[in-house]
Amino acid sequence: DWRLPNIKELRSISDETRTGPSLDKAYFPGARAARYWSSTSLFGPAVSAWFVDFSSGLASYSDKAGQLLLRCVRGE
Repeated sequence: DWRLPNIKELRSISDETRTGPSLDKAYFPGARAARYWSSTSLFGPAVSAWFVDFSSGLASYSDKAGQLLLRCVRGE
């Protein structure tokens, strides 16, 4: 039951008071300061998707052909 988080879920774990990575290492000890895909496609032709850059905590989008990291979540 593991899945990719949507952009709002992925963005919610980012902490802009931290950099490199912008995640709390107590909760995400193996986190890297890198870009992580979300499951949210950009509106229109589904060739791009949203990601969060955990170097800075900023969200943006990129072509789905690019290789970014994944951070999966699961429901209870």
